[in-house]
Amino acid sequence: MTPTVFSPTGIRFENIDKRYGGLYALRRVSLEISAGECVVFAGRNGSGKTTLLRIAARLARPSSGSVSFVNGGEVRGTVAARRFCGARHDGL
Repeated sequence: MTPTVFSPTGIRFENIDKRYGGLYALRRVSLEISAGECVVFAGRNGSGKTTLLRIAARLARPSSGSVSFVNGGEVRGTVAARRFCGARHDGL
């Protein structure tokens, strides 16, 4: 049986919160990224950039809110989510 290849057209974050104890790393983040769009997350250390990318790649779960592909598919597989996300560390 050949596995189905999932090719999302974009990604949507809706009201994402991420808490570590009583500290919010992300609070009510809503964002939609269209296919082919290049997005840069810039900010100070501790502002939530890496946390949001980890949630997109299914390496972390949001405390509340949802992440979905714009074509309507829920982010279900870690492999599919990681294929969709690309990240580059600023020191490389």
